[in-house]
Amino acid sequence: MKRITIILIFIMLFQLCWAETSDDLVNNYVQYFKKGDLETKIEIIETAIKLEDVNFGPLYKEVLDFILNDPDVVKMNPSMGRILIYSLNEIEAWKYKEARISVLKTFESITTSTIRIAALNALIAVGKEDTAIIKGLNDWLNSQNTLFLSLLKPDYHVVDICIQTLGKFGDPSSFPYLFTAMIISYSDQITESAHESLFLISGDIKDHLLKIIEKGNLLNKYEALKFSINEKKLPENSKKELITNSLRVAYEIDSPPSTELVTLQKMRYLAIRAITPYKVGEMTPVVIRHFKLIKVEYDKGRENNANMIEALDCLGSMGTHEAAVTCADYLTYINLYTEKKKVFNEQIVLVLINNLDILGDKVAIDALQYTVFLDYNDKIKKAAQETANKLMKK
Repeated sequence: MKRITIILIFIMLFQLCWAETSDDLVNNYVQYFKKGDLETKIEIIETAIKLEDVNFGPLYKEVLDFILNDPDVVKMNPSMGRILIYSLNEIEAWKYKEARISVLKTFESITTSTIRIAALNALIAVGKEDTAIIKGLNDWLNSQNTLFLSLLKPDYHVVDICIQTLGKFGDPSSFPYLFTAMIISYSDQITESAHESLFLISGDIKDHLLKIIEKGNLLNKYEALKFSINEKKLPENSKKELITNSLRVAYEIDSPPSTELVTLQKMRYLAIRAITPYKVGEMTPVVIRHFKLIKVEYDKGRENNANMIEALDCLGSMGTHEAAVTCADYLTYINLYTEKKKVFNEQIVLVLINNLDILGDKVAIDALQYTVFLDYNDKIKKAAQETANKLMKK
């Protein structure tokens, strides 16, 4: 302690006698910090703390670099942990950008929650628009997402603050990592933070979602579709474009891994259901393809009425001749089935006739008139006749 006191007295005398500028003063402190042993280093920082009007940024960066070179010193000496947090706080307060990479490395290397949170707060002050900082935090959040999905538990509080930090940075490169954090159900708090951060990212959120739909893994594509449908902040024209692209992409995937078949099927069914109100005629070829796949499975008894009805309603919403031809051909197919004294689901027949009415294309007249003469119930015959009459008047 005697030696430490002598050094400190020397420093103070140097301050008074030789330091012409604050830069000289700071540089002197840095040099003595480098030369001192651990106890001396602590005394030097505690002395610097008392000089509140001096920007000791270089000294605090030196503290970070010293600890990064020997991270175990924080575990062995609690005072160094305290000084490290103080250094991070001062870097934040003075916005000392020259320390930003050291702050990032501290965040990555020191696992103590309080230190990591102090590092994140400092990065908000010094790291915005720095691609290395943003990439570092993106990579860290990605690793935590992967950790969580592997059923291990990351530090939720630090994950939450990291998500908020990336939201404040607002860089588009963070969007996919924030989106994943939102959908994997860490906790209600993290989900909310991730959701809010998505809307802080620069650019149109629609464009960011389109990238996930185009390039993300299948689960994220499906989740992006669900988000597009349910998100109240999205305007209707954006929803329409996102849903349309989701349906297109869902049918560009021909041979997914067997583990993803269920997800792909869910995505296709949801996209069909969601696109129907928007009446996107340009998607007729895809909707017809969907209907034909449903029909094959329905004929084999492996598809339910609800999915068939949704497929027919979607065809009806297309408003195109091709959709009308498909529906008329299907009615003809059902008529041939019924002609052989077999009973077809009456609800499906009525839905089909209703959609032919909506489509309003004369191509359906013959099939509708033939329906009237077959062994259907009166409700079906009446609907078929009324629709046929309406079409003949066009």
